Amino acid sequence: MKRVRFISLQEKLSRIIFSRYFRLGLIVSGFICLVLLRQSSKTFGVSLGYIYIILISLSGMWFGLRGGIISALFAAAIFLIEVELYLFWPARDLVLKGSLFRLAVYFLSGIILGYVSELQNKLSQEIKYLAYHDKLTGCVNYTWIVEFLEKEIARSRRFIKEFSIILIDIDHFKSINDTYGHLVGNDALAAFANVIKANLRNMDIVGRYGGEEFLIILPELGSNAALEVLERIRSKLSEARITSRHLREGIGISLQFSAGVASFPYNANNANDLIKLADDVLYQAKQKGRGRVIVELRRCVRLKPHKGLGVELSGLVDKGKIKIIRLENISERGMSFLSLHDFPDKELLCRFSLPGQELTSEFTCRVAHKSRLERGVYRVGIYFVDLPAPIRGTLFHFIHQAEN
Repeated sequence: MKRVRFISLQEKLSRIIFSRYFRLGLIVSGFICLVLLRQSSKTFGVSLGYIYIILISLSGMWFGLRGGIISALFAAAIFLIEVELYLFWPARDLVLKGSLFRLAVYFLSGIILGYVSELQNKLSQEIKYLAYHDKLTGCVNYTWIVEFLEKEIARSRRFIKEFSIILIDIDHFKSINDTYGHLVGNDALAAFANVIKANLRNMDIVGRYGGEEFLIILPELGSNAALEVLERIRSKLSEARITSRHLREGIGISLQFSAGVASFPYNANNANDLIKLADDVLYQAKQKGRGRVIVELRRCVRLKPHKGLGVELSGLVDKGKIKIIRLENISERGMSFLSLHDFPDKELLCRFSLPGQELTSEFTCRVAHKSRLERGVYRVGIYFVDLPAPIRGTLFHFIHQAEN
């Protein structure tokens, strides 16, 4: 614990030392101390010019070209005021002879160090930008989009939210490169990315997944909303004619795309599986003729049920209880269980009980499949038809807490 507090204090001190206000205060205090030192000595024989140059150089390094010039002006003003006010101080005439050289050094120090500092900052920002962004399209790169996806999964699991991803791919992009050249293809990629970004919310993010594929993350939007986003992109893309300075005047390119949509938590509960499912349905869209969108419908990440979960099933008509031998797996959309009953009902009533909570209200579920195993045991799969949102949220939270 002491070590944690020490590190925290060290971080706070580091932030203070490297803060803009602290540095500005240090520079101003330095100038004030030099003026007071000259006043206490009452002579120009005490050479403080080198220290002035150090303060000017620091201003240029910390505050750029403007900071270096302002600091040089400040130092020059102090020097000129002193030689005008204190006519009888020793060594005044000697100092005046080298005044032009002194002022030139002041300004050169501020300009050179300020310019170098700004150049370094610009290069640093560019390197940082390129570390997370694709230079051609301006989208985030593969590494960052996958990292963001993993964070979004953790956030959505914590706050019981859903979200969707879209893997989108330009149709027949190779033919564009073959017909018009790779430079035109690059311009088409950049234009396609701009259309995508223009039709997303501020909280959405798009990354270049590879080649002509882009990965879009839509926080707190389900698959239906993702389809609406894709329809907006398709509409805007159909109105646009992609031009390039590498094409003859009057020639434009029209673009189409195929896309695959997958959602958390209903299709997968980790980044790799979610991307794979989106990629699978994107491949299906390509195989079925391109220019279309396919939504992953294989619902339910099924998990082993926690021991504290209780389930009651009964017939929809006769209300007869259905005995569950073992609950095999469960998800936010359905469950699988073993039973001794060969019940004819296609629809059932279901209620849950969670540790420390009363049974939830009844909701309808429907039999998706039923198969007979040995010794008269049946494996039954059901999906929830009208599971109320509060119960779904509670179940979602409980399942993923048990998983972790």
